[in-house]
Amino acid sequence: MFAHPKVFRIGGMGGAGGGLTGEAMPSGFAALDAELAGGGWQRPGLTEILCNHVGIGELSLLLRGLGAGSSDVRPGHPNESMHVLWVIPQGQAWVPYAPALAQHGVNLEHLAIVRARNTEDALWAAEQGLKSGTCRAVLLRLNETGCNPLSLRRLQQAAAAGNSLMWLLRPLDAAASPSPAGTRIVLQPAEAGTLRLELIKRRGLPQGKSLRLAARTLACLAREAKPVRATLSNGQAARWLDRMMGNPVPLTEPVTAGVRERAFTRERG
Repeated sequence: MFAHPKVFRIGGMGGAGGGLTGEAMPSGFAALDAELAGGGWQRPGLTEILCNHVGIGELSLLLRGLGAGSSDVRPGHPNESMHVLWVIPQGQAWVPYAPALAQHGVNLEHLAIVRARNTEDALWAAEQGLKSGTCRAVLLRLNETGCNPLSLRRLQQAAAAGNSLMWLLRPLDAAASPSPAGTRIVLQPAEAGTLRLELIKRRGLPQGKSLRLAARTLACLAREAKPVRATLSNGQAARWLDRMMGNPVPLTEPVTAGVRERAFTRERG
């Protein structure tokens, strides 16, 4: 029996890596790819990353996908390269750090950044980029928990129409609301710079899988702690002791070298 290649068949899945059409873009983390339907980020497709924190390493999960296929050429247009569109909503002051993106293989000549005035404009810009057929990936962060289900459906349909990969970052509370996204991941910081992932939705696979990834190496956590010594005057040590002990009366007695060292040690502790 003939089956259209775009038809998704659960019965044809032999695990996380089978039965899906389209392109699976490796995330760069073997443990995560093993748990994602298709073995990576699905293109076309809509993926939601749900987290309340900025700068915990959430973008480290996406860098491999952002850089993959940087030299892709638009089908039917051999002189046009595919782009990455990054939509930044109002109130988000930071900008993507270009040297880090370039280091991870992102072609900056084909990276477009849009600063939207509001959520409605941000959703519109993302949708236009997806269905244009010129963007292989679109990244959008929304600061609002609530989002019109119709808007999410439009993003999903636009990603399919433009054969694009859509990453949508939303606050953690959005996990309680339904979404057409094929993959939904709750992301939270863990100890020693790691990330805790909860895969609350995987198309064709059981939900609730938990992972812990070292998304980035923090040099400050790997360095061995070393004692720091400093020479303090009697007046400095007296003021520090006074502040640490909560004594409003300045000390008048001479402060010995041993007291100076103990004061500095307590201040650092």
